[in-house]
Amino acid sequence: KTSKTSTRRASSSDELPAEAFVPRGSMMEVAFGGNRRSLTGMSFGSADWKAFVRSRNFDLIAGLVVSLNALVMILQLEHDGLVIGAQFGENSMTAARWHGSDVAFTVLDHVFTIVFLIELILRVLTFGCVFLKEMVNWLDCITVLASMFELYVLGLMDTSSGNIGLIRLLRLL
Repeated sequence: KTSKTSTRRASSSDELPAEAFVPRGSMMEVAFGGNRRSLTGMSFGSADWKAFVRSRNFDLIAGLVVSLNALVMILQLEHDGLVIGAQFGENSMTAARWHGSDVAFTVLDHVFTIVFLIELILRVLTFGCVFLKEMVNWLDCITVLASMFELYVLGLMDTSSGNIGLIRLLRLL
């Protein structure tokens, strides 16, 4: 995941604005690797947010989100396996039923898809056409578009798409 943004890394001149400070230990401080400067002075046209997208911290956050998504997918597969096993009498139905899991997995699918779409948009806006010159970035685009198609097009039509989960797991590469 981190190899695809090797076009340019943040330098000391790309540091974030110092208008306001973020409280110690906050998520923003963690996201910026201990740099307590905030995003308050950033605008859409500013190069500061682009410097953050180019930074290693952005790649690390994106990698963490991909890993969390893979963990949720593993849990969802485990749950589905327990349900199928219960249908065939291999385990009890009470062990297979995790209260609220269906809603939780659906909500998490939407959250991860939206986060990955935002990440993709930020990378395209930051790197421009150079971003699309690497094949692994096309894989990201296809993965995000397939997830969106599964959730928002096929989901509205109440149609099963098979299992696009394999495509989503390719993000780990």
